Amino acid sequence: MYILEHDGSPCLCFGSLTEVFRFGRPGVDCHMRHDSDASVSQLLFLSNEGALITVCSDDRLHLWDTRGKKPDLVHTLKFNRERIVVCDLPFQSKWLYIGTERGNIHVVNIETFQLSGYIINWNK
Repeated sequence: MYILEHDGSPCLCFGSLTEVFRFGRPGVDCHMRHDSDASVSQLLFLSNEGALITVCSDDRLHLWDTRGKKPDLVHTLKFNRERIVVCDLPFQSKWLYIGTERGNIHVVNIETFQLSGYIINWNK
């Protein structure tokens, strides 16, 4: 369970191992579901953007638009060569930092939801 700030008001977000999410604030209860059976390892809100990023155990990142009545899946990004361990999205940043099992850090541009090409290599 995650309690986060979303568009200036408190928000509650749940993730389960079955890929069903509940996103809610007073008077709102939405369910979001991924196509795969992978579990959710992390949820990240884009502050004041009306968007949510889900990080799944199948090494996929999903960007959801939560501004409408029903959340829409906007982009999906799949990592093929490295396993995602953790993600960090600094406050009001356009860069998402993705830490991998090998100790490397990849950078994703939030506006395009594409890898920037910039990698911090731990083992080089």
